[in-house]
Amino acid sequence: SQCLQKAVYDLNRSFEDFFKRKKGYPKFRRKYLNDSICYPQMDNIKLFGNYIILPKLGQIKLVRHRKIKGTPKNLTVLRDGVHWYVSICCKQQIETPKISSLPSVGWDFGVEQPWTNSQGMIYNLPKISISESKKLRRLQRALARKIKGSNNREKAREKLRKFYMKLRFRREDYAQKLTTYMAKNHGLNVFEDLSLKNMTKSSKGTLENPGKNIRQKSGLNRSILDLSPGRIKVLLSYKSEWYGSELAFVPAAYTSQRCSHCHHKERSNRKTRSEFKCVSCGYEDNADINAAKNILNSYYSGATAPETRLEESCLTVEDKALAILLKPSIEAVNSKVSPKV
Repeated sequence: SQCLQKAVYDLNRSFEDFFKRKKGYPKFRRKYLNDSICYPQMDNIKLFGNYIILPKLGQIKLVRHRKIKGTPKNLTVLRDGVHWYVSICCKQQIETPKISSLPSVGWDFGVEQPWTNSQGMIYNLPKISISESKKLRRLQRALARKIKGSNNREKAREKLRKFYMKLRFRREDYAQKLTTYMAKNHGLNVFEDLSLKNMTKSSKGTLENPGKNIRQKSGLNRSILDLSPGRIKVLLSYKSEWYGSELAFVPAAYTSQRCSHCHHKERSNRKTRSEFKCVSCGYEDNADINAAKNILNSYYSGATAPETRLEESCLTVEDKALAILLKPSIEAVNSKVSPKV
């Protein structure tokens, strides 16, 4: 009954956010998506050794990868890919970190060079390869051909879900490592205030006003989302607080056309995608590095963005105990550790 009450409470909160114009209208739950149950109280839940006792589910074997720190407040059982997770949210006292005195850097985001900072360092993130794209299309077509409700359709769905999980875990691993490096080794990280929703908007248009270059724009949208820039912002938003660093955003206008040496702004300054040469002072540099320097200079000149847009909701698993449920009825794995078969 508590799980049902929690679901009703979440529905009420979503409607309140909608009427306060904070979020959109609540959507109906879709099958196979966001499968989870939440136990708001820990009274009837027992955790001992390699077992956990959950109401209605009974005793389930698990593998614990970390100790529970603090006071457990609630527990969530959720499915991610083909595995099930147990997440225990705990309350604990955390000391306020000291303000970092490390150097400040600006970061430029791109598709060819995902992240470039003002110190001249370029960081590449994993992208889906051509062979992986072909495999993804093959699995999607195999699922579409199967009869709805058949066992073969469920088998095809599991194969596709496993493949999506592999891509997502790889992307998440690199994002976690990169953001930890950003927050831990820099006192100030400055980014462009990009609107990902507008950047990845479809160019399909309408019947009266059809769009142009729809296929090319769709490929660009996939390339941008494959690098998960929104996830990077979300992770940095709380990791900066952990390590005492600062996170700031500046307007993105003309950062790629302005010279970081003499501040001359002209479109012809950028010769190619990677080459920048100022027509006024003759300064030459990599275009992305020059843009990263402009982003950092914009912050010190006072051109900060009005607000930070974190356009991706996330479920953080820090300060939570994760477990692998090995029972066939409900299995879970730690998101940071590869599942044992």
